[in-house]
Amino acid sequence: MTVELMKVAEATPERGGPQLRDYLRYLTARRLAKMAYGIIVSIVIGELGITLFSPRQEVLPKDLVVRDKVLGFRMVPNYHGTEPKDGIALHTNARGLREREIGDPRADTLRVYVLGDSVVFGLGVTAEQAFPRALERVLTRDLGRPVEVINGGVPGYGTLQELRFLEETIESLRPGVVLVTVSVFNDVADNAKFARTEKRWQDTPKAIYDPLLWLRQHSQLYLMTRRYRSGVSAEKMMDIHAVNPLPATRRGLEITEQSVASLADAARKHGATFGVVLAPAQKQSSPYLWDETLRGHGLDGTAYAYDMPNRRFDEFAHREQLPLLDLLPTLRSVHDEVYENEHWTPEGHELVAKVIADFLREKQMLTAAGRAGTLGNREQAANNE
Repeated sequence: MTVELMKVAEATPERGGPQLRDYLRYLTARRLAKMAYGIIVSIVIGELGITLFSPRQEVLPKDLVVRDKVLGFRMVPNYHGTEPKDGIALHTNARGLREREIGDPRADTLRVYVLGDSVVFGLGVTAEQAFPRALERVLTRDLGRPVEVINGGVPGYGTLQELRFLEETIESLRPGVVLVTVSVFNDVADNAKFARTEKRWQDTPKAIYDPLLWLRQHSQLYLMTRRYRSGVSAEKMMDIHAVNPLPATRRGLEITEQSVASLADAARKHGATFGVVLAPAQKQSSPYLWDETLRGHGLDGTAYAYDMPNRRFDEFAHREQLPLLDLLPTLRSVHDEVYENEHWTPEGHELVAKVIADFLREKQMLTAAGRAGTLGNREQAANNE
């Protein structure tokens, strides 16, 4: 290949030919070996330096998820491990959910299926402290009947992935109520990214994907690069609060609304009632953090509003006639007690569970779900006979 390039260089006019020819003559095998050696040594020194002095603390085990052709990734079934930071136990069932083993619903049991990302999953708290389990305790006590709330949260999912996950699981789970939790902090950006890169990662050869996965699991230098890139994109996440968002953000909002509408259709098609829970970002719930975020990014406060995405989702839910619970008013009144690094404390999960239980009763979703669930179970029993 070097010989061919030299021939091209010799045939090139004086404008660039001599320089290229001289450069190719300079690149002897010995010099190339020295360059490769220097690069390798630099990578090793960088890796060791970051590992010793500034290691990245992973919030979830690196082996908790595996690649999936439809969803991008999913949690490993029958996983047993701990959160690296807090040492909290992490277990998944045969379906790859942070749940007990789930069988067919009993005729006397109301089944609620909660979809979402790490907020629903319960990052930083135990499975028993996460709000799906807390909601189960509240509803069982208040309704005086068995209630089963399934935690369908998967860290990193947006509503587009949650739609496909619901379509995959709803027929076997047969819930009476489906709730989707939309995270204002990142769902719009996650949906836009998933829609944009879906075909690319689906077509990524195993020979490329596997080395990248290995680097993500073992290289601090690689993780630092990813962290830097995510830090740059964090500024773009503020665009969802803009009065006039950029086209990319508007596209993400459209995808999110379309996927939530499709989630509602899928739930209703299977006889379940459907509702939306809007989970605000930490900076929305704290006036101090909101002001600090604007100053930190040098943004004009008149061009952004902390509740702008909530207003948009409320208008969308009204158009689609979807029951929507916005947690922002509740969490904004007690923000110092319920948040820790964008996720809720155990006290926050308990509070959210109580608010959701009130919402379900106010919208009469539990009564309708009971009728639909009983009918569905009877039909299933008849089919089994």
